Amino acid sequence: MKPLEILNQVQNDQGAFSFSKIGTFGSMKVLFLTDGIHPFQIGGMQKHSTILIGLLLERGVEITVVHPGGHNYSPEAFVTLFGLSHELKECQIDFPKTDSLPGHYVRENKKYSEQAYRQLEEELPTFDVIYAQGFTAWFFLKKRESGELKVPVLVNFHGFEMFQKPPSLRVKAEYTLLRKTVRWMIRKADYVYSFGAQIDEVLKKLGVEQERILLQSNGIRGEWLSDKVQSHDKMNFIFIGRNERRKGIIELNGVLEKMVKTNQ
Repeated sequence: MKPLEILNQVQNDQGAFSFSKIGTFGSMKVLFLTDGIHPFQIGGMQKHSTILIGLLLERGVEITVVHPGGHNYSPEAFVTLFGLSHELKECQIDFPKTDSLPGHYVRENKKYSEQAYRQLEEELPTFDVIYAQGFTAWFFLKKRESGELKVPVLVNFHGFEMFQKPPSLRVKAEYTLLRKTVRWMIRKADYVYSFGAQIDEVLKKLGVEQERILLQSNGIRGEWLSDKVQSHDKMNFIFIGRNERRKGIIELNGVLEKMVKTNQ
């Protein structure tokens, strides 16, 4: 089984990840780029990174993780999180802070990506594949484009909202600051992750060929689910996620209010 096939299988089989086109588990070496690992950094992409790293380690994949550390981070805490493993190495790089001007998030990610590349430059030819969360692949793709980097790069943006209809003028302005860099990165990446359906169509319109699009089936682990449903006089709903306009919470609440009024 080829490296990319292994990565897709891990992600899709567990409902949390997906890799399917580039040896065996024992001979595979992955450079894993992320802007955070849960619980040192909080966020969906950070939690996804933690889960995926654990799943790959379970299959004997050799991984070097580039991450910025964070709250309560230490090398000992990192070992406690994933366990002591000869297959796992870490490269902790402080996430740079530039300024507070619009677009600072992208600029900081670009600087972080370059620092990661410089620190691992001599070791890069030993990897089978580079998996990158979000903007962390930026400098690696520049070197891939120039021919200096020979290792395939897989990019996972976990969403392409910046190319969809914005919910407000403020969000529209924020999207504008992201589009140029995201468009360039997905065109230069060897493979790009998608949630399928209309996201595939968005990627194709942006110049990503179907053969470079990988389906990602994000989900949750089985222990989160229960078939024991308790009945209550009142039904309560809980939303878990960032309170962002694009999450559609306003629309969801509107629908729920209508359902209550009509006893649905």
